[in-house]
Amino acid sequence: MEDLNIAIEGLNLDTVLVADGRHEAVTLLDLIVAAGVDRLAKDEQYKAVSVELARRVGTIRDEEIRAQITPIVTQALAGEIRQTNQWGEPTGKGSTTLRELILARVNDWFTKDINDSYGSKGRVTAAGRVVAEVVDKALKAELAAVLADEKTKVVRAVQAKAAELIATAVKEGLGR
Repeated sequence: MEDLNIAIEGLNLDTVLVADGRHEAVTLLDLIVAAGVDRLAKDEQYKAVSVELARRVGTIRDEEIRAQITPIVTQALAGEIRQTNQWGEPTGKGSTTLRELILARVNDWFTKDINDSYGSKGRVTAAGRVVAEVVDKALKAELAAVLADEKTKVVRAVQAKAAELIATAVKEGLGR
C-alpha cells in the first residue's frame, strides 16, 4: 500500500478545530489522540492491561497508606492520654493509653448489660444481642425455606385433588 500524503495549507497539529467559547479549544492533535485512545480502549488486550494496572496501582496505594499509618497508630495506641469528660475537661482518673480504653470497651461489650430499646426485662449484652440477631436471621431464613417447600407440596396436592374431582365430574357428565 502506498503512503497517502495530504497537504492542507494552514492545517497543523496545533490548529484549533473546535472552539465554541464555552469549552476548552480542541486541536487537531487532541482529536487524533482521542481517536487513538478510543480505538485502543476497544482492544481486549488493552482492557486486560488496564484492569491489571488499576489493580496493581490500588495495591501499591494501599501498601503506601499502610506504611504511613502503621507507626502513627502504634504510637497512638501506646502513648499516654488524659481522660476527659464530655466537655473536654480532664477527669481525676489520671492518664491511660488508647489500648487500655479499647480493651475496656471490648470487655464491656461482652460483659455489661445494655439498655434494650424494646423494653424487654431480660438482661442482654451487646455481644448477646448480635448473636441473637444472627441466630434469629438464620432461623427465619430456614423457616421460610421449609414453609415455601410445604406450601409447594400443599399446592400440588390441592391441584391433584382438583384435577381428580374435575375428571370425575366430567366422566359423570359424559356418562349421563
